[in-house]
Amino acid sequence: MKQVDKMRHLKAIYGADEDRIIAEYAAAELAGEVKRESNTYEMSANEYAKRLYYNTFKRKR
Repeated sequence: MKQVDKMRHLKAIYGADEDRIIAEYAAAELAGEVKRESNTYEMSANEYAKRLYYNTFKRKR
């Protein structure tokens, strides 16, 4: 499953609970359910999940 697809899937399950979505995504990454191609900035799974959440749902397009 792609990263954005996983984030959208979690949003469908947890709705507006941003903290839960971020925590579940970070847990999924640590469990190997989703992969990052690289980790150039050595971000934790939680920090990466926060940024992905913002880029997926909050950023104006």
